[in-house]
Amino acid sequence: MPSASWDDVGRGYRVYRELPVWGGPRQLPNNQGLLSRELIRDIKARGAKAAAEVEAVLTRLTQEGVLPDGPSALEQRHVDALGKVRLGRDTLASLWEAIVFDRDAYACRYCGRTPAALFQAEGRRRALALVVDHFRARATHAEGRRLDNSLTACVSCRAIKADLPRDPFLDELRSLADAVAARRAREGQTRGEAAG
Repeated sequence: MPSASWDDVGRGYRVYRELPVWGGPRQLPNNQGLLSRELIRDIKARGAKAAAEVEAVLTRLTQEGVLPDGPSALEQRHVDALGKVRLGRDTLASLWEAIVFDRDAYACRYCGRTPAALFQAEGRRRALALVVDHFRARATHAEGRRLDNSLTACVSCRAIKADLPRDPFLDELRSLADAVAARRAREGQTRGEAAG
């Protein structure tokens, strides 16, 4: 369910963008799974900048009537109008992320994980990186901003999915989850036998 207001969308995006995420070659943890303090500061600063741009553009586009009064009234015609507004490429990409992530409650539509839940579960060491994915592969750039073809995915699911159709991907995801669970069970048995 989308936020009640565009201000809430902006605040939610700020919270997400300021979480420490692992992603990209410059954002890898050390052997203990920790990001450096310097990298965390950098992630927060870049996230705050992107979020501030999104908050400003949401205010402007609402005032100009490009966006409806609230996120729940957003329709494809509003999204199409974004392509006619003068916005930087990075700002438009961040705005689209904020809209899609908010609509999907910042949860991966494949595995259900959220950045906030992983942040807590991982002892506040890292959060889950999200991306906008597509149900159907997009043939053109314009198809990248379709409400009916966009969804929130975590980078792990997106990497596994690649270009697989939805059903074979979900089969692969179930298979992977089963394999991880079976491995943990075997390792638990081995530890139990060694202790006994």
